Amino acid sequence: MRPVDSRRLTGPHLLLPGVVGAGVSGAAVEVVLDPGETSEMCIDTWVARVRVLYAALGWDRLQGPLVVGARVWDERDPAAPLAPGQFVGAGLSLAFASPPDRLLAACLVAEQAVVGVTDLDAIHLEAAVEVNPALRALVAGAQARGVRHFHDDDGFTAGQGTATRSWPLDALPDRS
Repeated sequence: MRPVDSRRLTGPHLLLPGVVGAGVSGAAVEVVLDPGETSEMCIDTWVARVRVLYAALGWDRLQGPLVVGARVWDERDPAAPLAPGQFVGAGLSLAFASPPDRLLAACLVAEQAVVGVTDLDAIHLEAAVEVNPALRALVAGAQARGVRHFHDDDGFTAGQGTATRSWPLDALPDRS
């Protein structure tokens, strides 16, 4: 399998089973299968590699048990025109839940698990830049209360409609 793209998951999404609407953070990677590979083989390999990195980083203590998800792309007709974001051939979207203040580091984990490389120093370095205990506390509080939420490079937002509240990441309230 070969990586095509990776991205942060900062709010509600469909890739992680059982957590739709809860706003669980994580990382996703899109991969194209090489000839002879099956989606089951690639998913099993990727999950095993992520599990090793997840435990080595101590994220099982920080985040809890590993939660993963996968979506298989259909085979595409090579003669058919491609829509934006559409690929020729079989592929997968693979995702796992990660600490909300470690999303770029989680993307490195997802990518390294695809190619079978382990560079814990690079992941630790990225994670150290991202650490934000206040964000982690707000996300945990919102999840515990079933409040929809998301965050990005600029801020954290909780609630929806007229009950929405947003804060810049550098001015988060000191509560969960």
